[in-house]
Amino acid sequence: MGNLSDTDKLKSLYMEFRENTTLMKQGDMPKAFYILVKGSLLVYRNNTLVSVIKTGGEYIGEISILLNTPHSATVKTETTSTLISIEISKVESFLTHAPEIAISLARRLAERLVSLNKELTLLASNVNKSEVYSEKKSATYVPKQQGSIFNLEKLKSLIVEYPENFAIIEQDNHPRALYILVYGEIEILKDEKVIAIESNPGYYLGDVSVLRHAPANATVKTKKSSRFIEIPAEKVDVFLNHSPEIAISISKGLAQRILLINDSILDMKALEVNTYQKKAPSPETQEAVKKRLVDLLGFDPDAM
Repeated sequence: MGNLSDTDKLKSLYMEFRENTTLMKQGDMPKAFYILVKGSLLVYRNNTLVSVIKTGGEYIGEISILLNTPHSATVKTETTSTLISIEISKVESFLTHAPEIAISLARRLAERLVSLNKELTLLASNVNKSEVYSEKKSATYVPKQQGSIFNLEKLKSLIVEYPENFAIIEQDNHPRALYILVYGEIEILKDEKVIAIESNPGYYLGDVSVLRHAPANATVKTKKSSRFIEIPAEKVDVFLNHSPEIAISISKGLAQRILLINDSILDMKALEVNTYQKKAPSPETQEAVKKRLVDLLGFDPDAM
């Protein structure tokens, strides 16, 4: 979210937490959803500090809340901190009645997905080669991806049909619309190579690019005549304001895509910290390892 203009009217939900308070624990099921107002938070993976959060407007625990999965990390307050706190039982109602927050959450998740993909590439290329890192399947439960649940009657005026082999989205171009697959089959191509085929009704297409106002990173073509709900890009915010349940559904889809990537990143960061703490054989090597660690993690492990 970044700026707190959207949260000023939520001051009744502000809660202050003392330093060293555990907001959530790795492996536990979520109890609340948080938005940082001010303060500093520490993120631990397997008891290893892997991140520091200080930016007001950051969402905390949103993936676990949206997917009802265990937390993938432990989060504690480093300093006395103020957060917006919403109990899990009230999150869906809260987002429905605060569509600007629902849209902000979807946009934030879209940005995070892109950022995590870049971070994963960087970490994978820099992870300490002297350590054996086995990329294993995450122990975190990831539900089977589901399409969105929407009122088709309400959206029937937005349904369009495109013929076989029609490119509805082109790589490196801004999508003209956000699409929801109603019926048919599409293929997703990256650099002209097919990377996925989808036929699940309710599957979102172009959501990340439209929410970020950025070019698409893949091409989407119909494999056969297909129907879509088509929401023009310039009308997406207005549409989501009137249909916050769609914004929530988009957020859940993005959260599913983020979950496994995030687990891999947290594991690699923990590995890097543990490698550094074992101490390299010479001061020069140790300093080089520390510099790489600061670049990758965004903080100095010796200063924490």
